[in-house]
Amino acid sequence: MKKSLEFFQNRLIGLISKSIVEEVFVRSGYHAFPFGYESTFSVVAHESKKNKDETSMRIRTSPDILIHNPENTRSALIEVKYSSHNKTDSIIIQKYLLDNYIKSWNDAYLVYVVLDDIGIHAQKISEIKVNAGKCYIYKKNPVYYLDLKKNFKPLRDFFPEIKKEVIDSLKPMIRNIKNIKCELN
Repeated sequence: MKKSLEFFQNRLIGLISKSIVEEVFVRSGYHAFPFGYESTFSVVAHESKKNKDETSMRIRTSPDILIHNPENTRSALIEVKYSSHNKTDSIIIQKYLLDNYIKSWNDAYLVYVVLDDIGIHAQKISEIKVNAGKCYIYKKNPVYYLDLKKNFKPLRDFFPEIKKEVIDSLKPMIRNIKNIKCELN
């Protein structure tokens, strides 16, 4: 029971984080469309969960949101993650995920909603530095540690149409995401 509650909480926080990032773009004049396997390709992704072929892996690691700016016709893919850790210099990402993002979606952006510093950090996937590719083991899984302070920038640095006021107006929601984490007995 404890594990399923924790999984549900993490999934819920991920969905809220994705919605907040989507809202930042919409309030900044972009069109935002659900893109990831949890929406567009959900049936295929679920049915091919055990497949290790390149297409199945690409579908399972597809970014969450497709954004489009109608004024300058710029489009981009956005993968949203969240972190509840207060150390933005050591965010964990599963090795297979980042390796697949780099292989299949290197022109997309990886965006972190960081609950403790109440910020939204981004980096183009092709520009992510992972300690010279050094991998670590965390809870029996190979992971990379990302340093958001060194290698990521505020979302607005990549998308200048986003006004500071837009992100500031959503900070109370980011702050309140932590309240979803309830006591696990």
